[in-house]
Amino acid sequence: MFARLRRHPYWSLGLALALIVVALIGGVNLWAWQQFRTAGQALDEERLDEAARHIAICLRVWPRSVNVYRRAARIARWRRDYPQAEEHLHACRRLQPASTEEVQLEWILLRAERGEVDEVAPGLWDCVAHDHPETEQILATLSRTYMRQLRYPSALHCLNAWLERQPDSARALDWRGWVWEQLQHDKAARSDYQRALELAPGRDALRLRLARLQLTRRDAPAALHTLEPLRQSTPDDPDMLLVLARCRALEGETEEAGRLLDAVLVVRPDLPAALLARGDVALQLDRPAEAESLLRRGLKVSPSDPDLLYALSRSLQRQPGREQEAEKCLDHYHRTKNDLERVTTLLRKTGGKAPVDADVACEIGTLLLRLNQENVGLYWLNKALEIDRLHQRTREVLGAYREKKNDSPGEARNQ
Repeated sequence: MFARLRRHPYWSLGLALALIVVALIGGVNLWAWQQFRTAGQALDEERLDEAARHIAICLRVWPRSVNVYRRAARIARWRRDYPQAEEHLHACRRLQPASTEEVQLEWILLRAERGEVDEVAPGLWDCVAHDHPETEQILATLSRTYMRQLRYPSALHCLNAWLERQPDSARALDWRGWVWEQLQHDKAARSDYQRALELAPGRDALRLRLARLQLTRRDAPAALHTLEPLRQSTPDDPDMLLVLARCRALEGETEEAGRLLDAVLVVRPDLPAALLARGDVALQLDRPAEAESLLRRGLKVSPSDPDLLYALSRSLQRQPGREQEAEKCLDHYHRTKNDLERVTTLLRKTGGKAPVDADVACEIGTLLLRLNQENVGLYWLNKALEIDRLHQRTREVLGAYREKKNDSPGEARNQ
């Protein structure tokens, strides 16, 4: 054979080039397959920007793969880039006009996330009941959507169903802990958080949430123990430094807490939680005017934060001649607290289900707008109009909201 190759050098050169091309194509495809798998793993671990980078490489290598476009659509949906998700699903339809069951499911999950969850939930639960291969994805999507809509009992129902099937899912435990926390079941939240961290010690956001929850019990040693891996791996992370500063303040190390918070505010100067904590430190150091300045900065970003309002009233009370301002601020704090409590009561009345009373949906939406939670407030107001499209109070609230938005300088510049 080698003698034949020597007798036909051009044929030999062609064969060598063909082998090189095959090797290159094989190498590129193997690399793309690794990128595809890595994108899926990053998605499962909620490293969404990383997942998007890897799937973008796959799309360049395999621009006619329905499976790649379907995974790209799922990643875009989880990143809440719904137009991009829709574009990828349209690409699936162009490449394969007879839409597969997998692509159809992605369309349905996208509809759920975009606000049609009540319309598509029965069909999705039917898939769950029949042990659909994508049951985890279905329950994760429903859970996340209900959590975003503040429908915590419905989210809890989905998360319980998920954990019945996968009791060692760190993500489901993490999310259920968060829901328990919103429902003020702190013990259950801590239990789920701790179990999730045992299964997935690298969930840094969860570790911070557990440490913050431990601080609500004034348990600084437990919070410091929870933070320790982050202090080793990311010692300059502002979120970690913020929780560490709160631990130090609780331990009475006020000056160190102030230094840590100043470092956080250099990186994130408008972070309300950091401004609140720094304002508290200023009050502990008997610097009420400094505290007031910090707290007002926080309220510009988060004007309905009850903790900021209460701390501001304290800073004003401790400045001579500011008693009336302090009283007015305290009234604002009490109104905000009452609004939050009323929202909680109304949400419990719905039991986490779709509202059937336009008055209740309207009141929830109105209160949420007043609390500057615009997206979820508008969701509930639109629900009220779905129940009764002529609901007068809802129309008035939406009209006032649109008029206010149109009159704002930011809106005017965008038009």
